[in-house]
Amino acid sequence: MTPALALRQVSFAYVNASGERWLVLEGLDVSVMPQTFVALVGPSGSGKSTLLRLMAGLLRPQSGEVLRFGQQLHSPGSVAYMPQRDLLLPWKTVVENAAAGLQARHVPRKQAEQRVRELLPAFGLEGFGEATPDQLSGGMRQRAAFLRTAVLEAEPLLLDEPFGALDALTRADLQRWLLHMWEQMRRTVVLVTHDVDEALLLADQIFVISERPIRHTQTFSVDFPRPRTYEVTLTPDFLAYKRAILVSLQEGRA
Repeated sequence: MTPALALRQVSFAYVNASGERWLVLEGLDVSVMPQTFVALVGPSGSGKSTLLRLMAGLLRPQSGEVLRFGQQLHSPGSVAYMPQRDLLLPWKTVVENAAAGLQARHVPRKQAEQRVRELLPAFGLEGFGEATPDQLSGGMRQRAAFLRTAVLEAEPLLLDEPFGALDALTRADLQRWLLHMWEQMRRTVVLVTHDVDEALLLADQIFVISERPIRHTQTFSVDFPRPRTYEVTLTPDFLAYKRAILVSLQEGRA
């Protein structure tokens, strides 16, 4: 089966004003299969977000190639990318914010907004279509941002720590919500997180990043049955996975 997304011998470095290079990835090979939920786990500053931006086509590798369903990825328009901050425009309503991506792809405004309104109940936003961002809770803002990304119906769906700024209870609620949404959508998802529990709860595969520059990832296949519930976090198998991932992270930093 052709991967939904693949990096082949990808290297990337940032260059500062004085010409010094900071190497982030070197010769990295990664494959994400269709309709799988993958989590990228690593400490802050390990290059997770850079890797995701390469997958999104927002950055170009200095060497190697990024492939989407076997074809070279040339622009960010063929994938759906959700950054860490919700970036909702404060003067626009939820419907207007969520329809912006479709309009950027030349979908007529009325058609784009109608599609968004049809999805409001599934995203827990029924009755809030005409609300502005300042009238929403943090969790509702994230659901609105997720709706803006998901309505594009592009593959894969790339999420950069979407719940990182939320309090623990809101984060847990949105993790449960995302579990349910993924069961309904069955989209290819790549999630960046530094939260091992979150990765184990949500993902089919976990790619652990424990070195810099990133030359390889250690892959953990998570075989908890689906549909998955929050109770899985209390099982001995969950704790065994967590221990193994934490050891992998620690060994990479030694």
